[in-house]
Amino acid sequence: MTGAGIAAGREPVTVSVVGCGHVSRHDYLPLLAGSPHTRVVALCDADRERAAECAAEFGVGPVSDNVGQCLNETPSELVVNLTPPALHHGVTLDALRAGRHVYSEKPLAMSVSEATDTVALAQERGLRLDAAPYVRDSPVVHALAALVRGGELGHVHTATARYGAESSMSRAAGWRYGRENGGALFDLGVYPVALLRTVLGEPVRLSAHGDVLRPRLAGTGAEQQAGPLAADNTVLTLDFGQGTSAVVQTGFWYGAHPFLLQVELLGEAGAARIAGEGNLMATALEVNSPATGGRWERREVELGDYHWAGGPVRMAADLRTGRAPDHEGTEALRVLRLLTAVEQAAAERSWIDVDDDPTHETHDMEAVLR
Repeated sequence: MTGAGIAAGREPVTVSVVGCGHVSRHDYLPLLAGSPHTRVVALCDADRERAAECAAEFGVGPVSDNVGQCLNETPSELVVNLTPPALHHGVTLDALRAGRHVYSEKPLAMSVSEATDTVALAQERGLRLDAAPYVRDSPVVHALAALVRGGELGHVHTATARYGAESSMSRAAGWRYGRENGGALFDLGVYPVALLRTVLGEPVRLSAHGDVLRPRLAGTGAEQQAGPLAADNTVLTLDFGQGTSAVVQTGFWYGAHPFLLQVELLGEAGAARIAGEGNLMATALEVNSPATGGRWERREVELGDYHWAGGPVRMAADLRTGRAPDHEGTEALRVLRLLTAVEQAAAERSWIDVDDDPTHETHDMEAVLR
């Protein structure tokens, strides 16, 4: 099943959703169920009762608790992978092998070699593959990038970004802390990292420090509950070369700023920041430059129909119209390369050079295709 075959028809793209947790129920499913480009035909979750509740709420089905059964018994064109990060690679490979296009929640996989194999398999099979974060179509990110490239701020030398939230170790959210799922960096830090590389380009090196605060602040019982934990508080520095650097903070202890993506750029001539409401769906920038008379000025941004969880709808629309993909999974691969480099930098307590080619690791296609 290829993109060309789907483009020949004008019916909505049929979608199977794997993973029916909070982000699925509150963000992805409302968009998928309400879009003229998509028709949800199957739901799958390890908790069958949870899948059934989503099916009843959105009037879709059938449901299953087994990915293989879902893929084999319900034909669809696109799989939306909303499982926890440690499961992304396996579910995505199963879907690609079954001839489905795939959109995955972030990250694409938990290692560069796994993600490289996944991208290679999609290309080999003529299938489309993409993953969150869905940054490239955000109007406020476009506006920020245009401001930088237009020169109003002069040479941008410093950027700061912070994105975190207060997160408990409840049954619904505890998976975020597990080492196998990457902790705060892979769950939340990926957003400012992806945004900054979109606005400033690829960093050439980075350093980082991460810490596991949960057992220290909430008692050792948390360690016993979740097993090995990933860092839940991380600070990283990105060096973009030519005197441009950025500091990113992310963690699960940001109760005063819940899910607020704060970004500010400082240039030799001025400064700019995402307006107070923050996030990829912000509707304004605040700019201070010679053009504003040296005062902070609010500039509205038209949000349109953009939604941070709209990546699979965009993919379906492209499939439906025959529009060529922008990058075929390589953008998600580059973001993952940065995340894994951050982990390496934190572990080694040193600066890590970032390879410009995220596919530098070798892969065994025969093993992938089996």
